[in-house]
Formats: sequence, C-alpha cells, structure tokens
Amino acid sequence: MTEPELRHAVGDRVYDAFAPQGRLYNHDAEDADNMEHLGQTAEGEAKRDDANFSYTAAWEWKGPGQAPALHKEPLTFKYIPLSQRSYK
Repeated sequence: MTEPELRHAVGDRVYDAFAPQGRLYNHDAEDADNMEHLGQTAEGEAKRDDANFSYTAAWEWKGPGQAPALHKEPLTFKYIPLSQRSYK
C-alpha cells in the first residue's frame, strides 16, 4: 500500500499522528511471501486458523523502554457467517 493509499485508509488524523514517527504499520494480506502456510483442506484450499486469528488488533505504544500493549477485538459476523471457501 502506498503512503497516499494508507493515509486514505486510516484518515489524515491517524496518519499524521503515527506515520511520521514510524509507528503506523501495514500488513499486506495478499503477500504470499509473508504468509504462514497451514496446509490444505481435502478440496485443495488453503487452511485457515479462524479460532485463533479471527480478530482485529492494534498495538499501543507505551513509551520509551516499555513493551507495547496488544489490543484485540474479536470479529463478529452478523449477516454472513465465517466459513471455509469452496468453489465446488
């Protein structure tokens, strides 16, 4: 994601507060080189670990010399249930 795309995604206020200090990170969920391979389903699809990774998260900077705090919020699926994709 380019800097203008990241600014657009998070908004000017968040971007200006965190990006200049190098405290805004972006993980590309489509970057296969940085993905963990968990195996395949019987149908040949990539396995997922929804039980452990179905959340959104943000790191809180606690100050110099202090460990950051990880804040997680579970994802809820009200209208479309979470499921393993299948093209069959």
